[in-house]
Amino acid sequence: MPSLTRLRGKRSSVAVHTDVVIASGEKVVASQDFRDAICSAHRKAVALDMESYGVARAAERHGCRVTVIKSICDFADSAKNDEFHKFAARTSAAAFRYLVREGAFRRPQDDY
Repeated sequence: MPSLTRLRGKRSSVAVHTDVVIASGEKVVASQDFRDAICSAHRKAVALDMESYGVARAAERHGCRVTVIKSICDFADSAKNDEFHKFAARTSAAAFRYLVREGAFRRPQDDY
């Protein structure tokens, strides 16, 4: 993964998880009880995502593939705020840039 040391924010480290499930839906969640109920439905579910749901639905309707790169920036509880949004956006952008440079989105015919 890319070096994230140049990103400005209150965090000095970023955890990267690749073997987890992020539940997605159209409801904004600000309740720990609701979050826990949703995540308990799947043994690998560790987070909730509201923003990607609409993008994935639109892609599905149009027969397009979609890749979601998500940085989690709050705990979906009553303390939910925007404090880490900019930092999370930068970490997602850095991960995307890394994946593009590594050829993760290249189709087989692009290699010729």
